[in-house]
Amino acid sequence: GGPKGDIITGKAKGTFHSPIYYYISAIVYSLSKSFLALHIFSIFIMLLTNIIFLFFLKQISKKIEKKYNFIIFSMILFVFLPVQLFTSLMIHPSIIFPPLLILSLLMYIKALNNPKFKGFIWLGIIMGTLTLSDLKGFIMPLALSIYAFFHLINKRYYKFRLLIISLIISAIIGSYTFIKNYLQFGSPLGFWKTSQGHIYTHEFSRLLNYFTAFLAGIYGGNEFIKPLLTIFILVLTLITVFSIIKNKFGIPKKVDILVLMSVITIVLAFFMTCNIEYLLTSFTCVGEIVHGRYLLIFDPTIAIFSSLVFIKFKNILSFLFILSIAILFSIDFLWAFL
Repeated sequence: GGPKGDIITGKAKGTFHSPIYYYISAIVYSLSKSFLALHIFSIFIMLLTNIIFLFFLKQISKKIEKKYNFIIFSMILFVFLPVQLFTSLMIHPSIIFPPLLILSLLMYIKALNNPKFKGFIWLGIIMGTLTLSDLKGFIMPLALSIYAFFHLINKRYYKFRLLIISLIISAIIGSYTFIKNYLQFGSPLGFWKTSQGHIYTHEFSRLLNYFTAFLAGIYGGNEFIKPLLTIFILVLTLITVFSIIKNKFGIPKKVDILVLMSVITIVLAFFMTCNIEYLLTSFTCVGEIVHGRYLLIFDPTIAIFSSLVFIKFKNILSFLFILSIAILFSIDFLWAFL
């Protein structure tokens, strides 16, 4: 929106986005002079994301029954979830977020399995870079801050110190955008947290649009497959929620960080759409519009936890269900270009 947020509307306050994507995309565009090259770059980044996710799955599946089925099911779901497909063609800072998110999670798991200072230093560096890739990158340091607090009150001082090292390093690297937003707009997140930015009055039912924006057939809007797609989505959602509860929120498999980050995302998404200032003073839902990319953290959460249930069924039945939903998501996505 420009230094004063006046480029788009002339009135609304703006926000400074995390800078990494803009520097990289500027180099790509200056060399190619083509927007097509930026789309190809986005596709390449998402392919890289899928490769990193594969390594992440291998790391967490060592003690999982039918681990190869688990890896295959999780990969298919992760690749074909609607927001993942949509993001793969975006010219937007969000494209850098997924690979750094998965890489941060991978480094976190590795650091947990081998709790040494070196591992947590690398975690801090990558997590700080994650924050520089997208404003929503701060959710992972926030989640680890909660873990650090619980380690402190439970007198696990060694783990507390390791996490604090990671958090300090990530703060040094990733705080630039938040400081700049605060100095310019009075809020670390720009208009996101203020009542003077890109705000709209909503019905409370608008909150349900997050579900639609993330999963439902809204990109292509093919009416023929929409009823079937809706059924598959509801089943997938219920399976994911059931699996999170059944698997004790991922604690035994050390993926509880995904659940915590997803919960934080839901809470922040609520207050983003329903600004707390207006909610408390007038019981009015006022805030930012809904974008599915705000919920990218749900992709690995859904893929992993639903697959933990699918591996309990006959392989052919689970594979057919997952393949069917992948095909439906693909058709809906491609329909948008017709």
